[in-house]
Amino acid sequence: MSSATPLPVDPEGVITVGIDEVGRGSVYGPVVVGACANLRHWHHDEVRDSKKVGKKKRQGLASLIKQNTRTTLQWGHAWLINERMLAGQSFADVIRELMQRCIDQTDHVLSHQRLPVRYVVDGQPLDLFSRVGTIEFMEKGDNNVFAIAAAAIAAKVAHDDWISERVKADPSLGDKYGLKTNAGYGTPPHIRGLAEHGLTDEHRVVFAETAIRRYHEKKT
Repeated sequence: MSSATPLPVDPEGVITVGIDEVGRGSVYGPVVVGACANLRHWHHDEVRDSKKVGKKKRQGLASLIKQNTRTTLQWGHAWLINERMLAGQSFADVIRELMQRCIDQTDHVLSHQRLPVRYVVDGQPLDLFSRVGTIEFMEKGDNNVFAIAAAAIAAKVAHDDWISERVKADPSLGDKYGLKTNAGYGTPPHIRGLAEHGLTDEHRVVFAETAIRRYHEKKT
């Protein structure tokens, strides 16, 4: 067991739905938004900010989270991100769209619940709407709200498993872009790989081209 202080138990008398995203800062692959509806007020002391939990432990916790909560995942693949951003939308618009999809799907599941519903979203306020509950926003929510931390772990494991499957199908992605270890984020080996080998279909065009430009600026 971890010696870190456990997160508070989600409050009784209300259904808490935590929402968080994973892959915001990546240059490769999807952004994944998770929503965790804690209908049974389940708790586990080792659920916390996904970045503070090791890979093996995250995978085990993700299985428990799916068994004990109503978890929804929405995927923003590179093609969607590229389509929206090349059309002039912001990445925040993509995140908002995916979060709204999570809320709409969870609203449908919770529409017959008698308890009030409380959505708690990690991060700064966005234009989101729920038909059945209230929506709150909390900076560093995955450090403070159990349902948000649970959503983040579920999304993190799904995101990283997707990356791993891509590398397994095409090992050259690991060799060229370091995807075996960087989970799609813009590490120096990844950016160097972009500059040397160019973009794949799963790279985010705006992010990757910006990273390549900065790479060449540093070399001059």
